[in-house]
This record gives sequence, structure tokens and C-alpha cells, in this order.
Amino acid sequence: MPLVGREAQLRQLTRLLGEPAGGGLTVAEVVGEPGLGKTRLLEELRDRTGRRLLGWGRGVEFEPRPAFGMFVEALDPLLADHVLPAALRTRLASVFPACAGRDTDGLDLDAERFVLHRAVIRALELLAEHRGLVLVLDDVHWCDPASAELLAQLLRQPPRAPVLLIAAYRPRQLPSAVAAVLTRAVPAGSSRRIELGPLELAEARRLLGPGVGGLRAAALHQASGGNPLYLEALARAPAAALHPHQLAEAVPAPAKTALLAEFTRLPEQVRLVAKAAAVIGEPIEPDLVAAAAGLGLAETLAAAQQLIAADLLRANGPERVVTFRHPLLRAAVYESASPLWQSTAHRRVADLLRERGAPAVQLAPHLARCGEIGDASAIEVLTRAAENLQLHAPAAAASLHRAALRLTPEDAGLPRLRLQLGYATSIALTGDVEEALTVLHDILARTPGDDDLRQTAVGRCALLHRWRGQLADSETLVRRELDRAPMTDTPAGAVLWLTRGLIEFRRGGYQSALAATRLGWAAAIWCKDPSLQIAARAMAVLFAPPDGGAEARDNLDMAATALDKLPDAQVLPLWNTLTWVAMAEQTHDRHADAVRHLDRGLHLARQRHQHLLICEFLTPRAVSLSALGRLPEAATTVRDAIEAARLVGALPPYLIGLTELLTIARWRGGVEAARAEAAEVHPDVYDSDFQLGAWVLFRRTAARLALGEAADFRAEVQALGGPGLPGLLHAYRPEHYETLTEAALARGALIEARDWAARAEATAEQNRPRGWGFALLARARVQLTETEGWAAAQTATAAARSFHTAGDLVHTGRSRLLTGIALAEAGHRERALGELDRAAALFTGAGAELLLKETTRQQRRLGLRRVPTGPGPTHSAPGDLTRRESEVAALAGEGLTNKAIATRLFLSERTVETHLARVYRKLGVPRRSALVAHLHRGVS
Repeated sequence: MPLVGREAQLRQLTRLLGEPAGGGLTVAEVVGEPGLGKTRLLEELRDRTGRRLLGWGRGVEFEPRPAFGMFVEALDPLLADHVLPAALRTRLASVFPACAGRDTDGLDLDAERFVLHRAVIRALELLAEHRGLVLVLDDVHWCDPASAELLAQLLRQPPRAPVLLIAAYRPRQLPSAVAAVLTRAVPAGSSRRIELGPLELAEARRLLGPGVGGLRAAALHQASGGNPLYLEALARAPAAALHPHQLAEAVPAPAKTALLAEFTRLPEQVRLVAKAAAVIGEPIEPDLVAAAAGLGLAETLAAAQQLIAADLLRANGPERVVTFRHPLLRAAVYESASPLWQSTAHRRVADLLRERGAPAVQLAPHLARCGEIGDASAIEVLTRAAENLQLHAPAAAASLHRAALRLTPEDAGLPRLRLQLGYATSIALTGDVEEALTVLHDILARTPGDDDLRQTAVGRCALLHRWRGQLADSETLVRRELDRAPMTDTPAGAVLWLTRGLIEFRRGGYQSALAATRLGWAAAIWCKDPSLQIAARAMAVLFAPPDGGAEARDNLDMAATALDKLPDAQVLPLWNTLTWVAMAEQTHDRHADAVRHLDRGLHLARQRHQHLLICEFLTPRAVSLSALGRLPEAATTVRDAIEAARLVGALPPYLIGLTELLTIARWRGGVEAARAEAAEVHPDVYDSDFQLGAWVLFRRTAARLALGEAADFRAEVQALGGPGLPGLLHAYRPEHYETLTEAALARGALIEARDWAARAEATAEQNRPRGWGFALLARARVQLTETEGWAAAQTATAAARSFHTAGDLVHTGRSRLLTGIALAEAGHRERALGELDRAAALFTGAGAELLLKETTRQQRRLGLRRVPTGPGPTHSAPGDLTRRESEVAALAGEGLTNKAIATRLFLSERTVETHLARVYRKLGVPRRSALVAHLHRGVS
């Protein structure tokens, strides 16, 4: 196992080794819970002791433990290699085999232990006299009583020689005599305490390696508590088994054996009480443990004290609540019992809880393990508990639903179908979409007569098909059900109409989407469901026509206000209100509000282990972070979103995440790699989900431009519905028109660029500052190409103000960059440099490295010499290259194609070719590869 997260502690120990050898004892305590890596840290130190002698001993857990065993292991090999005075050897002979001989008589250890203690201290002084001694005592908490007494004496009367004593132990199990001496030594300054804590998340990710994604690493870190031993054990478990209710299945056999090593050596009755405590769970109540074990309370308490002394159980906090040391240990102990014993123990506990009148949530886990088929009372308790837990702990709810189904006869009719619906919902929330769909289709195949049950099943089935990218299946289910029963005033009916609206939106039919959404909204009002009303209002904002701005803004204000007042318990049903409000906020440039609402959802989904919903929050969160210019955070979020979507098989968030990588890379760098990763987005997505296809196409077009591919993008425009771009929401059209304007100018198609810029202005709403900023930026690009430098600077400045109002750092910076370029063309060098400075500051704050490099290049073009901002060779132009030739040469040296250079410098590709030909001639190089080599040698 690599040493991760212990660098600071290793440095502390290494410094102690490097300190000048003085004349006395130095003590270092390495303290930490089981599995935190104390021994691994000490092993890393083994090769760093230099010339010093090294003695290494360990406490032994096994019984019987030989007297002084830890010191014998550490010192006997050293004593064998050293000549000691005969009298001293005689005193040591009773304990150390290396000192035994025919003519040596051992001490009476019971009567003369103090003589042996002094002899060991004198031996340490002699061993350390010339080279110094490092004495490592590992697992001191398991040392035998004689070793503990000797160690305590050694600390009270330390040797007068350069000895570094390193003692590693678990603090809860340290012998009291040694603990008392160490407690006095630390404040006195004669001991250095080096504590090992749980790994941080970043350290856990390093330990797990690059093959484990961010979300998986976070789940493993949470389940393990940052303990390296538990972390590695759980890393071999399936992803779905990390919830506390499934940890028993999560522990692989080798890890289970390691976890049970301490447990198996305990007396039989103590092990019985430990298994009974594992049956109870947390917190552990003595009378329930006694019932599970079938023992009296006094016997149970006595055994529990031994378990606490062995640190398998712990009494935590001021209320002394008893729990297992770690949930993994509890799971391993539970699994060590036979299924028959488990069932009997659960039955005894269930009987006692029934007598007490315990709540369903406490009683249900025991009935799940011991209930009998047809037991109506047990089924009712299990169902009630599962319903209570569904939103807060869906994995636990699914387990209880599964148990209730096992006890319910196959021919139970409607009650069994309702149980199946609850089970499908629970497992869907945990992320098992495939199993949930199987159960839902089984319900629909049985044609339930209950309208509400059938409509709820259809709605959830349609939602999950949409999550898997199967929009046609979702549409068929919803249309068929609404054709059968179009008039509905239930929450299930409201969801069906809202789903119909979503499908119409995905197909590109905004008017029909809005009409269906209004019917769903009316049903939500009728049935007084506040969460669905908020979702419907937000969807109406999203689907609103361009001329409905005032009404849409009012609706968005009301939806956001109502959402903020909505209790958490109503926020996260499967129909996700938070996401709809956030998406509506994104179309109105309220990205900070969107992030706030999505963060609330993420917190709740993670807290409740609702894996299905996590990627639904992460993907739009990445979009908003990118729009706000928080690019490093956006990059991390989108990676997590891709992983989360892949884990649950959610296709739309997965594809949006992949293409959002392109947007981030366009400003930060790495576009080629991001485009290669996004290449798996299949073209069929454009036909099956028009809205998703439009989004993907939009991002890909911008990425192609960033790579210098100045194509005409006619195919892409047609795929988006033609020049009017009906495939895109109107709020996003100005941004795409600005991209198309830039692409046209890169090809030298000025007339086409004017048309795209005019369309950007026609579609931009001035009360949406981000859209208006894109329209102004497109116009400024055209003006600059038409050599209207001053006018372009004025327009770009207005664009910067609009983007600043929207909180968009990246595009504010892009506008400042263009302002600087335009001012330079107009002959205002100093003002241009001021704008470029502002752009550089914005790009630095946003983490937009690629744009920062471009800004630095423009500053150099104006004669400003700066230290390079990134790694790599620096290029200085030779005296016989013109300014423009130097720029072209530098970009070629960085590996850009002629098209990319033309795009960066607002030139035609033919002009770039002409400049390069002159550069080759002046520098005496035959081709581009020779130019690159020439520049990398530092010659320019």
C-alpha cells in the first residue's frame, strides 16, 4: 500500500532522525486508530535511519504473550552483535536469549525486576554510545504487562545516550501505566506526539488511483471514514453496496478476515454479545442486546465491557452512546453469525420491541429478517417504515419493500402492485434504473384497475425511459395514458401532463410544450401540490415565447420565492422541482441563483443517498459555473456529472456533460482532447431528442472554431432548423450567433458575418444582459474587420458592461480583450494596454488559461515585455522579422494550424501562409518542423 496523506508525519519523524545526537532519550509517539497506517509509516522510516542502529519490536495480540516479548524482538539481535560486560550480560540473560550462556544465572524476575530494568537501560546506553540507536516499538497497546512496566520505567529513568524511541499505539487500548507516563512526558517536552487522522478526500483519491472516479472516491471516502484499511476493503466492493444498509455484502472475504482478527480471539460469550450488538445496530441498547443474545442483562453488560476494552465497541459523546468502532466492523461481525442464528435473534428483538410499542422504523429491520410469508402485521409494518424512509434513505426503504414483497403472496392483487410501485421508486432513487423499469413494466402488464396507481407507474416509467435517453418509449407511454384518461386532477395526472410538455420541448415544439405544461399546472393547482406547482411555473418560464418576457420574469420570481420557502421534505420527489427552477433561472441570466438551488439539491441528494438525482444537479451546475467564469470548479463538477450519469445510466446528463467539457476547454485549453472524449455522442441523438441534439451541436460548433476549423457550418445550422435556429431555446441563440459571426469572419465572409451579427441583435433581449452582450460582441467583431477600430472598441466596451451585469467573467474578459485589440488598431496604445490588463485579470480569476495566453500575446504585440505565464520556451522576435511575422511564427511554434492562426489573429488563411513563407526565408529554415525546433532552441 503506498504511503499517502502521511507526508507531514514522515517529515516530523525524519527531522527527529536528522537532529544532532545528543546525550539523552528522545521519544516520538505515533498515535492513531486501527487501520490509519501507523505501521506503514514506520516501515517508510526504516531506510532513513542512516548510521544509527535500529531495533524493531512489536506488541503481540495473541495469548499467551511472552514476558518482555516486545523488547526481546527489538534488542536481542543487537545484543548478539555487541560485546557487553559479563555482569550486565548475566543480568539480561533471564530475558534475552542472546545473553544466555552456560555460566550465566538468570535473575528472579518476580523479585528483581528493577535490576533487569536498570540493566536494559544500561544496555541501551552502550548500544547507542557510538552510532546512536533508533528503537521502534510498534503496537504498544498489545504489549505484555512486563514490557509495559519496562517501557514505563524507561520513560521515567531515560538512558543517558542518543536513543530515539518511537512508540506506535492505539490510544484507546494503551496500558494505563504507560499512558500515565506518556501523559506526563508530552507537556514536559520530552515526547513528540505525532497523530494520524483520517485521510482527506483528495488523499483518498490519490490512494485509490486514477481508475476510480471522483464520485466513487467520495462515496468510498464517506463510507470508510477516511480510514485507509477500510477504504481499500470497500474499493473492491460494488458501487451499490456502499450504503450502510448494504455494507454486509460490501466487505470482500479477505478484508472480512482482517476485520475479524481481533473479534475471533475473544471468549465465546463475548463474541456472542458482539454478534447480538451487530443485530441491534446503532445505538446499541443493552436490554435489546441481551434479548438478541438470549442472555441476562448482567452477563451482557460484563461482556460489553470487554468489547469496549478491546475497542470493538465504543462509548461516544457525553451521553456515552455505544456503537461499533466502524460500520464495516459491525457488518463483518454480523456476517460471521449463521443465518439461522440471525433470524432467531431478530425474532427475539422484534418480540421485545412489539411489547414496547416501538415505532415501525425501529421494528421493521428485524421483521425483515424473521417475518413469515402471509404475516399481514409484518407486511404492514414493513410497508409503513419503507414509505417513511423512501425520500430520506431510499436504499433502506428498498430493502424493506423487498422484504414486504417476499412476505406478500403473488396473488395478493392490488396490495402487491402498490408494494411493487414503492419498491420501484426506492430502487430508482438509489440509481438502479434498469431494475426499476423492469418492476414498473411488470405493474403495467398486469393492467391495474386503480387509475392513480397506473398513472403513477406510467409517469415514473416515462421519466426513467427519458433518463436512459429513450424518449420515444417515454412518449408512447404518456400519449397512450393521456388518450385513455385526459382529464385528471391528481398529482399523478399532473406529472403526466408535465411529462408530455417536456417531451414536446425535447422534440422542439415549444408551443405544444407550453400548452401541455399549463394543463399540468392546472392539475397541480387543483390537487394542491406545491412542489408540482413550482415545477410547472418554472417549466412555463422555460418554454415561454420570446415576447412573453415580463410574464416569464414574474413567474420565475414567484417560482424561486416559493421554492425557497418549500420544506426539504417536499423538494426531492422524482419530479425534480429544483432542477426546473434552476434551468429557468439559467435562461434569465440568474446563474448564481441557479447554483444556489442546485447546491441545495446536491446536499439533500447526497445526504439521502439519492444517486439518481445527483447527476441531474451536477450537469446544470457545471453549465452555470462555466457561465459565471468559475472554470476550474466547473471542470471538476462536469467530470463528476459525467461519472454520476454513467453510474446510473442517465444518457441526457451524460451527453450534456461530455459536450460541456468542450465549452470549458475552449477557454482553458485541451479542446482536442475534450472533443475526442465527446466523439461518442452519436448523431442519432439529433433525431430522437431534438433539444439535446441542438445543445450538443451548439457546443461542438464552438469547439471546432476554437481549433481553427473555419468551416461554414451550414450542416450544423440546418440541423438546428435553419438560420433562425429554432432548435435552440431563444435565450441561447445570441451566443450561437456570435460564434457563427466569428466563424464567418475567420473565413473572410464579411457579408455572412454581418447577417449573423444582425440576427444576434434581433434575438437578444436587452433585459437579458448576457444575450445582449453576445449581440454586441458579434457587432464589434464585424466593426473591427471593417476597420472601424474606434467604433468596435465602443461596442465591445458595451458588451463588457452587459456581461459584467450578468456576472460572466469569461465573456467580460473576451469583450475587454476585443476592446484592447480594437483600440490598438485605432492607434490608442496606452488605452489598449489598460483594457488588456483588465482582460488578463479577469481571465486569471476565471482560470481561463488559453484566453490569458492570447491576451499576453496581444500585450507583447504592443511592445509590453512580460515574464511568460506558463511553462515552455520563450520566443523573442529577431530584428528582421516584422511584428506580424513574429506573431505568426510564435503561434506556429506552439503547434497551431494555419486555420487556427488565422482565427486568432483575425487574418485570412492565405495571409498566414504568406507570412510563414517570409519567416522561413528570413530564418533560413525549410519547413514548419524546422521552425519549431529553431524557436525551441531559444532563437527567434
